[in-house]
Amino acid sequence: MEQIRAIYDKYEIALILIRMPGIEKRLIRFPQLYSRIGFAHAFKALSKEEISFIIKHYCNSLGVEVKFEDFMDQEAVSAVTRITQGFPFS
Repeated sequence: MEQIRAIYDKYEIALILIRMPGIEKRLIRFPQLYSRIGFAHAFKALSKEEISFIIKHYCNSLGVEVKFEDFMDQEAVSAVTRITQGFPFS
């Protein structure tokens, strides 16, 4: 945490900490870093349909066709949803 604070101070950049539930409670122990937090927002997990949309859009940008009627593509989306607990690409 001290290194994160040092980077923030040295380079004056914005930091976004994602996928860390309860991080604000942990950061209270680091007043030098905690005083620099603008806000904390808890995001809800995405639904299977939302993840499917994101995967299809991302794959299309890579030139890969995704067919959700295909069993293997459905299984891939289900695996991503299960592994990430609804938080894609975390």
